This record gives sequence, structure tokens and C-alpha cells, in this order.
Amino acid sequence: MKNPFPFGSVIASLCPHSKVHMKHITSEERHTIAHLLGQNKSPAQIARELNRSKSTITREIKRNCGQRSFEYRHKLAIRRHLSE
Repeated sequence: MKNPFPFGSVIASLCPHSKVHMKHITSEERHTIAHLLGQNKSPAQIARELNRSKSTITREIKRNCGQRSFEYRHKLAIRRHLSE
């Protein structure tokens, strides 16, 4: 299927506020998420800081929070990512 927006990636790279379409969150981003959550930043604030969508950050936090403590466990997230 032909891409209906052939210049989308070029335009996205020119716009400083565009979201970067990366497939996985990096280990560095996971450390940053943990650090910013420790500063009581919201998922929306973290998303802006990392130039990611709010839903990506929210999913990452939900996926890697403890069931009892509800704390984001970035070390567990990194281990899960490396084992994939």
C-alpha cells in the first residue's frame, strides 16, 4: 500500500514540536520517567519532556508499576525490555 503522506517524515523532522515515532522506550528514557515521577510530574509533563505521546508514557507507567506499591519500577522495565 502506498503511503498517502509521502512527506510526513520530512515534515516531522522539520517541526521541533512533532512527536518522534520510535518503537521502544530507551533505558535512558525509563530512568528519566522514574526521576520525573519522583518529582511528582504528571504523565503529560513527562511526555512533553521526552517528546513522546502522553499515552505512550501512561502505558509505560502502568506496565511497570508494582501491584502493591504503585511505584514505577524502571529497573524491572529495563530487564523486561532486554529479555525481549
